Amino acid sequence: MRGSAYYKNVYDTVRDLEAEGLISIRSAGRTSLVSLDFSNPETTLLLSIMEIEKKRSFLKEEPGELEIIRSLEAIGGLTLLISPRENLKLNILEILYLAKEDDHARILSELKELEKKYNRRIVPLILTVEEFKKGLESAEKNIIKDVLRDCIILSNPESFWRTIETAAIKDPIALGKIEDIKGGELRYNLARFGYSGFGDEKLEGRKINLESIITACLLRKDARLAEAIPVLLAKNAVNYRLLLHLAIKYNLTSMMGFLMETAAELSKKQDILQALALFEIYREPAASNTGNPIAKRWGISTRNTLKDFKKMMELYNAT
Repeated sequence: MRGSAYYKNVYDTVRDLEAEGLISIRSAGRTSLVSLDFSNPETTLLLSIMEIEKKRSFLKEEPGELEIIRSLEAIGGLTLLISPRENLKLNILEILYLAKEDDHARILSELKELEKKYNRRIVPLILTVEEFKKGLESAEKNIIKDVLRDCIILSNPESFWRTIETAAIKDPIALGKIEDIKGGELRYNLARFGYSGFGDEKLEGRKINLESIITACLLRKDARLAEAIPVLLAKNAVNYRLLLHLAIKYNLTSMMGFLMETAAELSKKQDILQALALFEIYREPAASNTGNPIAKRWGISTRNTLKDFKKMMELYNAT
Protein backbone atom coordinates (compact mmCIF):
# COMPACT_ATOMS: atom_id res chain seq x y z
CA MET A 1 0.00 0.00 0.00
CA ARG A 2 1.65 3.19 -1.14
CA GLY A 3 -0.47 5.58 0.97
CA SER A 4 0.45 9.16 0.08
CA ALA A 5 3.73 8.26 -1.66
CA TYR A 6 4.27 9.69 -5.13
CA TYR A 7 3.16 7.02 -7.62
CA LYS A 8 6.12 7.39 -10.02
CA ASN A 9 8.63 6.90 -7.18
CA VAL A 10 6.81 3.74 -6.07
CA TYR A 11 6.61 2.45 -9.66
CA ASP A 12 10.32 3.03 -10.31
CA THR A 13 11.33 1.40 -7.00
CA VAL A 14 9.15 -1.66 -7.68
CA ARG A 15 10.75 -2.07 -11.12
CA ASP A 16 14.23 -1.75 -9.58
CA LEU A 17 13.39 -4.47 -7.03
CA GLU A 18 12.16 -6.70 -9.86
CA ALA A 19 15.40 -6.14 -11.77
CA GLU A 20 17.36 -7.18 -8.66
CA GLY A 21 15.32 -10.39 -8.43
CA LEU A 22 13.81 -9.57 -5.02
CA ILE A 23 10.19 -9.45 -6.17
CA SER A 24 8.19 -10.92 -9.03
CA ILE A 25 5.40 -9.19 -10.95
CA ARG A 26 2.65 -10.87 -12.92
CA SER A 27 -0.26 -9.40 -14.82
CA ALA A 28 -3.90 -10.11 -13.91
CA GLY A 29 -6.00 -8.21 -16.41
CA ARG A 30 -5.14 -4.54 -16.05
CA THR A 31 -3.58 -5.11 -12.62
CA SER A 32 0.00 -6.02 -11.72
CA LEU A 33 0.38 -8.42 -8.78
CA VAL A 34 3.61 -8.07 -6.81
CA SER A 35 5.05 -10.77 -4.55
CA LEU A 36 8.34 -11.47 -2.80
CA ASP A 37 10.67 -13.75 -4.76
CA PHE A 38 12.06 -16.20 -2.21
CA SER A 39 13.90 -18.15 -4.89
CA ASN A 40 16.54 -15.43 -4.58
CA PRO A 41 18.54 -16.15 -1.36
CA GLU A 42 19.15 -12.41 -0.89
CA THR A 43 15.44 -11.76 -0.34
CA THR A 44 15.31 -13.32 3.13
CA LEU A 45 18.64 -11.73 4.06
CA LEU A 46 17.53 -8.23 3.08
CA LEU A 47 14.14 -8.63 4.80
CA SER A 48 15.95 -9.67 8.00
CA ILE A 49 18.25 -6.62 7.78
CA MET A 50 15.18 -4.44 7.27
CA GLU A 51 13.61 -5.81 10.48
CA ILE A 52 16.81 -5.13 12.44
CA GLU A 53 16.76 -1.53 11.18
CA LYS A 54 13.07 -1.15 12.11
CA LYS A 55 13.85 -2.31 15.65
CA ARG A 56 16.89 -0.03 15.87
CA SER A 57 14.88 2.96 14.64
CA PHE A 58 12.07 2.31 17.14
CA LEU A 59 14.45 2.04 20.10
CA LYS A 60 16.27 5.19 18.97
CA GLU A 61 12.92 7.04 19.06
CA GLU A 62 11.87 5.37 22.31
CA PRO A 63 15.02 4.56 24.35
CA GLY A 64 12.91 4.04 27.47
CA GLU A 65 11.47 0.87 25.90
CA LEU A 66 14.83 -0.93 25.74
CA GLU A 67 14.61 -2.64 29.14
CA ILE A 68 11.11 -4.05 28.67
CA ILE A 69 11.89 -5.10 25.09
CA ARG A 70 14.88 -7.08 26.37
CA SER A 71 12.67 -8.69 29.01
CA LEU A 72 10.12 -9.69 26.35
CA GLU A 73 12.84 -11.19 24.17
CA ALA A 74 14.30 -13.16 27.10
CA ILE A 75 11.05 -15.11 27.49
CA GLY A 76 11.93 -17.05 24.33
CA GLY A 77 10.26 -17.94 21.06
CA LEU A 78 10.01 -15.87 17.90
CA THR A 79 8.80 -12.46 19.08
CA LEU A 80 6.91 -9.69 17.23
CA LEU A 81 5.77 -6.31 18.54
CA ILE A 82 2.39 -5.39 17.01
CA SER A 83 1.53 -1.76 16.08
CA PRO A 84 4.27 -0.51 18.44
CA ARG A 85 3.93 3.25 17.95
CA GLU A 86 0.13 3.29 18.04
CA ASN A 87 -0.01 1.10 21.15
CA LEU A 88 2.72 3.05 22.93
CA LYS A 89 0.39 6.06 23.09
CA LEU A 90 -2.05 3.87 25.05
CA ASN A 91 0.65 2.42 27.35
CA ILE A 92 0.05 -0.99 25.77
CA LEU A 93 2.42 -3.63 24.44
CA GLU A 94 0.71 -6.00 22.00
CA ILE A 95 3.02 -8.90 21.29
CA LEU A 96 3.02 -12.10 19.24
CA TYR A 97 5.03 -15.12 20.30
CA LEU A 98 5.53 -18.12 18.02
CA ALA A 99 6.39 -20.87 20.48
CA LYS A 100 5.93 -24.55 21.22
CA GLU A 101 2.50 -25.45 22.54
CA ASP A 102 3.75 -26.60 25.95
CA ASP A 103 5.39 -23.19 26.50
CA HIS A 104 2.17 -21.16 26.25
CA ALA A 105 1.06 -21.24 29.90
CA ARG A 106 4.61 -20.38 31.05
CA ILE A 107 4.83 -17.41 28.67
CA LEU A 108 1.46 -16.05 29.83
CA SER A 109 2.50 -16.31 33.49
CA GLU A 110 5.82 -14.53 32.84
CA LEU A 111 4.05 -11.77 30.91
CA LYS A 112 1.69 -11.22 33.86
CA GLU A 113 4.77 -10.68 36.05
CA LEU A 114 6.23 -8.20 33.55
CA GLU A 115 2.93 -6.28 33.59
CA LYS A 116 3.31 -5.77 37.35
CA LYS A 117 7.02 -4.95 37.13
CA TYR A 118 6.72 -2.31 34.42
CA ASN A 119 3.13 -1.16 35.09
CA ARG A 120 2.29 -1.74 31.43
CA ARG A 121 -0.67 -3.49 29.89
CA ILE A 122 0.61 -6.43 27.82
CA VAL A 123 -1.72 -8.02 25.25
CA PRO A 124 -0.21 -11.38 24.21
CA LEU A 125 -0.98 -13.52 21.18
CA ILE A 126 0.79 -16.87 21.57
CA LEU A 127 0.60 -19.32 18.67
CA THR A 128 2.51 -22.26 17.29
CA VAL A 129 4.20 -21.74 13.93
CA GLU A 130 1.59 -24.08 12.40
CA GLU A 131 -1.30 -22.00 13.80
CA PHE A 132 0.29 -18.79 12.53
CA LYS A 133 0.73 -20.22 9.02
CA LYS A 134 -2.81 -21.60 9.04
CA GLY A 135 -4.14 -18.11 9.81
CA LEU A 136 -2.11 -16.59 6.97
CA GLU A 137 -3.24 -19.27 4.53
CA SER A 138 -6.92 -19.14 5.52
CA ALA A 139 -9.55 -17.83 3.09
CA GLU A 140 -11.21 -16.11 6.07
CA LYS A 141 -10.48 -12.53 7.14
CA ASN A 142 -8.64 -12.70 10.46
CA ILE A 143 -6.38 -10.64 12.71
CA ILE A 144 -3.29 -12.78 12.04
CA LYS A 145 -3.11 -11.21 8.58
CA ASP A 146 -3.46 -7.75 10.16
CA VAL A 147 -0.33 -8.33 12.27
CA LEU A 148 1.96 -8.15 9.24
CA ARG A 149 0.79 -4.66 8.28
CA ASP A 150 2.47 -2.99 11.26
CA CYS A 151 4.93 -4.98 13.35
CA ILE A 152 8.57 -5.14 14.42
CA ILE A 153 10.25 -8.52 14.66
CA LEU A 154 12.21 -8.42 17.91
CA SER A 155 13.99 -11.76 17.66
CA ASN A 156 14.87 -14.28 14.95
CA PRO A 157 13.81 -12.21 11.90
CA GLU A 158 15.34 -14.70 9.50
CA SER A 159 13.33 -17.56 11.01
CA PHE A 160 10.19 -15.44 10.69
CA TRP A 161 10.74 -14.79 6.99
CA ARG A 162 11.53 -18.45 6.41
CA THR A 163 8.09 -19.17 7.88
CA ILE A 164 6.49 -16.66 5.51
CA GLU A 165 8.40 -18.21 2.62
CA THR A 166 6.79 -21.61 3.21
CA ALA A 167 3.26 -20.25 3.79
CA ALA A 168 0.83 -20.62 0.89
CA ILE A 169 -0.83 -17.20 1.27
CA LYS A 170 -3.63 -16.90 -1.28
CA ASP A 171 -5.82 -14.12 0.13
CA PRO A 172 -3.95 -11.45 2.11
CA ILE A 173 -7.08 -9.34 2.84
CA ALA A 174 -6.89 -8.21 6.47
CA LEU A 175 -9.81 -7.96 8.88
CA GLY A 176 -9.42 -4.46 10.31
CA LYS A 177 -11.18 -3.47 13.54
CA ILE A 178 -13.48 -6.14 14.93
CA GLU A 179 -15.82 -3.49 16.30
CA ASP A 180 -16.40 -2.32 12.69
CA ILE A 181 -17.81 -5.66 11.49
CA LYS A 182 -21.19 -4.81 9.98
CA GLY A 183 -24.42 -6.42 11.17
CA GLY A 184 -25.06 -8.27 7.91
CA GLU A 185 -21.57 -9.76 7.91
CA LEU A 186 -21.97 -10.75 11.55
CA ARG A 187 -25.28 -12.54 10.93
CA TYR A 188 -23.90 -14.23 7.79
CA ASN A 189 -20.95 -15.64 9.70
CA LEU A 190 -23.06 -16.66 12.70
CA ALA A 191 -25.22 -18.72 10.33
CA ARG A 192 -22.05 -20.14 8.76
CA PHE A 193 -20.94 -21.40 12.18
CA GLY A 194 -24.29 -22.95 13.04
CA TYR A 195 -26.30 -20.18 14.74
CA SER A 196 -29.19 -18.86 12.62
CA GLY A 197 -31.22 -17.08 15.27
CA PHE A 198 -31.85 -13.89 13.29
CA GLY A 199 -34.52 -14.90 10.78
CA ASP A 200 -34.33 -16.48 7.34
CA GLU A 201 -33.40 -13.40 5.32
CA LYS A 202 -30.83 -13.88 2.57
CA LEU A 203 -27.43 -13.27 4.11
CA GLU A 204 -24.13 -12.60 2.40
CA GLY A 205 -20.71 -11.26 3.27
CA ARG A 206 -17.03 -12.06 3.55
CA LYS A 207 -15.96 -15.06 5.58
CA ILE A 208 -14.52 -14.00 8.96
CA ASN A 209 -12.84 -16.34 11.42
CA LEU A 210 -14.88 -17.67 14.34
CA GLU A 211 -12.79 -16.09 17.12
CA SER A 212 -13.36 -12.60 15.69
CA ILE A 213 -17.09 -13.27 15.28
CA ILE A 214 -17.38 -14.36 18.94
CA THR A 215 -15.55 -11.19 20.03
CA ALA A 216 -17.77 -9.02 17.81
CA CYS A 217 -20.85 -10.57 19.43
CA LEU A 218 -19.68 -9.52 22.90
CA LEU A 219 -18.68 -6.03 21.77
CA ARG A 220 -22.27 -5.44 20.58
CA LYS A 221 -23.50 -5.81 24.20
CA ASP A 222 -26.62 -7.59 22.93
CA ALA A 223 -27.94 -10.35 25.23
CA ARG A 224 -29.11 -12.45 22.27
CA LEU A 225 -25.64 -12.43 20.76
CA ALA A 226 -24.05 -13.38 24.09
CA GLU A 227 -26.45 -16.33 24.37
CA ALA A 228 -25.24 -17.55 20.97
CA ILE A 229 -21.61 -17.94 22.11
CA PRO A 230 -21.92 -21.23 24.09
CA VAL A 231 -23.63 -22.68 21.00
CA LEU A 232 -20.75 -21.55 18.78
CA LEU A 233 -18.14 -22.91 21.20
CA ALA A 234 -19.85 -26.28 21.48
CA LYS A 235 -20.43 -26.75 17.74
CA ASN A 236 -17.08 -25.59 16.33
CA ALA A 237 -13.33 -26.04 16.61
CA VAL A 238 -11.96 -22.89 18.27
CA ASN A 239 -8.42 -21.53 18.59
CA TYR A 240 -8.62 -20.60 22.26
CA ARG A 241 -5.21 -18.91 22.32
CA LEU A 242 -6.40 -16.52 19.63
CA LEU A 243 -9.68 -16.08 21.51
CA LEU A 244 -7.75 -15.27 24.70
CA HIS A 245 -5.73 -12.62 22.86
CA LEU A 246 -8.93 -10.93 21.67
CA ALA A 247 -10.54 -11.21 25.11
CA ILE A 248 -7.53 -9.50 26.73
CA LYS A 249 -7.34 -6.86 24.02
CA TYR A 250 -11.01 -5.89 24.40
CA ASN A 251 -11.29 -6.42 28.20
CA LEU A 252 -13.63 -9.38 27.79
CA THR A 253 -11.77 -12.12 29.70
CA SER A 254 -14.34 -12.43 32.51
CA MET A 255 -17.34 -12.60 30.18
CA MET A 256 -15.53 -14.97 27.83
CA GLY A 257 -14.48 -17.21 30.72
CA PHE A 258 -18.05 -17.32 32.02
CA LEU A 259 -19.47 -18.29 28.62
CA MET A 260 -16.72 -20.86 28.03
CA GLU A 261 -17.29 -22.52 31.41
CA THR A 262 -21.05 -22.53 30.71
CA ALA A 263 -20.46 -24.21 27.34
CA ALA A 264 -18.08 -26.73 28.94
CA GLU A 265 -20.55 -27.56 31.71
CA LEU A 266 -23.37 -28.22 29.24
CA SER A 267 -21.49 -29.80 26.32
CA LYS A 268 -18.70 -31.60 28.28
CA LYS A 269 -16.21 -30.68 25.52
CA GLN A 270 -12.69 -31.36 26.80
CA ASP A 271 -10.99 -28.70 24.64
CA ILE A 272 -13.04 -25.96 26.32
CA LEU A 273 -12.18 -27.29 29.79
CA GLN A 274 -8.48 -27.37 28.91
CA ALA A 275 -8.56 -23.84 27.48
CA LEU A 276 -10.15 -22.47 30.66
CA ALA A 277 -6.81 -22.97 32.43
CA LEU A 278 -5.31 -20.20 30.26
CA PHE A 279 -8.25 -17.87 30.91
CA GLU A 280 -7.91 -18.51 34.66
CA ILE A 281 -4.52 -16.73 34.55
CA TYR A 282 -6.44 -13.54 33.72
CA ARG A 283 -9.45 -14.03 36.00
CA GLU A 284 -9.79 -11.21 38.52
CA PRO A 285 -11.83 -11.55 41.75
CA ALA A 286 -15.00 -9.49 41.38
CA ALA A 287 -18.37 -9.14 43.08
CA SER A 288 -21.44 -10.42 41.24
CA ASN A 289 -25.12 -10.01 42.01
CA THR A 290 -26.46 -13.21 40.44
CA GLY A 291 -27.73 -16.65 41.38
CA ASN A 292 -25.76 -18.28 38.57
CA PRO A 293 -22.73 -19.92 40.28
CA ILE A 294 -20.52 -19.85 37.16
CA ALA A 295 -21.30 -16.18 36.54
CA LYS A 296 -20.54 -15.40 40.20
CA ARG A 297 -17.14 -17.10 39.93
CA TRP A 298 -16.21 -14.89 36.96
CA GLY A 299 -17.70 -11.72 38.47
CA ILE A 300 -20.49 -11.48 35.86
CA SER A 301 -23.99 -10.19 36.65
CA THR A 302 -26.65 -11.93 34.56
CA ARG A 303 -30.25 -13.05 34.72
CA ASN A 304 -29.48 -16.15 32.64
CA THR A 305 -29.37 -19.45 34.49
CA LEU A 306 -27.68 -22.65 33.34
CA LYS A 307 -31.18 -23.88 32.47
CA ASP A 308 -31.64 -20.92 30.09
CA PHE A 309 -28.36 -21.65 28.30
CA LYS A 310 -29.15 -25.38 28.18
CA LYS A 311 -32.47 -24.67 26.46
CA MET A 312 -30.70 -22.54 23.82
CA MET A 313 -27.99 -25.16 23.23
CA GLU A 314 -30.53 -27.97 22.91
CA LEU A 315 -32.38 -25.91 20.31
CA TYR A 316 -29.20 -25.90 18.19
CA ASN A 317 -28.14 -29.50 18.96
CA ALA A 318 -25.07 -28.23 20.82
CA THR A 319 -25.27 -30.42 23.93
